[in-house]
Amino acid sequence: MGLGRAAAGVAGRGPEGKGFQGLGGRGSAGLPLVLPELSGNSPDSGQEIGRRDESPVRLDGEAARHIAATLNRSLETSHRHFQQVRDQLDQWAQDMEIASQKQLEDLKREILDLQRRSRQAPTLQEEKAMQDQILTLEQAKRRLRQRIFDIEDELEEKRKILVAALESRLQQKTQTLPLFTLRWRII
Repeated sequence: MGLGRAAAGVAGRGPEGKGFQGLGGRGSAGLPLVLPELSGNSPDSGQEIGRRDESPVRLDGEAARHIAATLNRSLETSHRHFQQVRDQLDQWAQDMEIASQKQLEDLKREILDLQRRSRQAPTLQEEKAMQDQILTLEQAKRRLRQRIFDIEDELEEKRKILVAALESRLQQKTQTLPLFTLRWRII
């Protein structure tokens, strides 16, 4: 006989009516161990054809549900990660905007103060020095405004990258391959 008969003999009951003691005698649930039939040469293997026809359909359905659940878990994990990255990006943009606007307001206040003081300057030299400072601060204000635009452009690029990553995650390719097939026989 083939390997299936030998395996069935190993899984059979001993003289005391207990399962084979070399494998612990019983499974984790206290039931006798049953090893798979590895050969299709068993004389009674044709008796279970009706049950075998139902099993693949049921197993295929269970496998499909398991695959769908695994893909859903993967998508949920990806979605949580996407939300976290998006929130971090939004927080970074908000922090940069607030900091830049504060610097811009401080520069504007300083320029207004220098303009007021230059109008009240007692000498032309002091007024010229203050006007030079005003010009320097006006240049810094323009650079800061340009920096704000650059930050907005950088934010837009990062969002595009984030959306592209999201799209690539949504276009997953999955493939299922049977790794092995079990056939068994209860003795």
